[in-house]
Amino acid sequence: MSIMKFPKWAIDAITSQMSHFFWGNVGDTYKYHLAKWGLVSQKKEWGGLGVPNLREFNMSLLAAWSKRFFDDKDSDWKKLLSYKYNVDRPNILWSRTGVGSPFWKSFAWAFSAAKTFYRWIPRDGRNISFWHDTWVGEFSPKTRFWDLFVICQQQDASLAQVWDGENLQLTFRRCVLLE
Repeated sequence: MSIMKFPKWAIDAITSQMSHFFWGNVGDTYKYHLAKWGLVSQKKEWGGLGVPNLREFNMSLLAAWSKRFFDDKDSDWKKLLSYKYNVDRPNILWSRTGVGSPFWKSFAWAFSAAKTFYRWIPRDGRNISFWHDTWVGEFSPKTRFWDLFVICQQQDASLAQVWDGENLQLTFRRCVLLE
């Protein structure tokens, strides 16, 4: 469960069996449910019973791999994945998610879901996507300035490629007027 994204049908089947066990449903006899399954699967601190939500649990285990990917600088498994899936372009969030092994697709799925919580600190700007990564403000420039992103010719450029510290070096397919 830590290296593969569980399919929805498998999570639903396991959750169904867990709920039948919890409620005491046997065969064709069904008992009354005294609480929603969402409440049962909440943490004890929040008033639930602490039964794990399998989808969230699967996502957190896969996100732990992505954290290890950032933390392990010179590990062999990181070098192998970086080479095989062209990760250094300039960071893992730019990698194509639809291609690769089931592990890589699962890994990229968890990483793209966690992407909204990442904030990049611009240093030299080589590892930050100018448009796609959140490096200034609460949202990525692509989200905030969609109209400009659509007509920009450098949609996959890094921050270092388009910003010299003072001026933006962006080119657009048509004239952009400031109003």
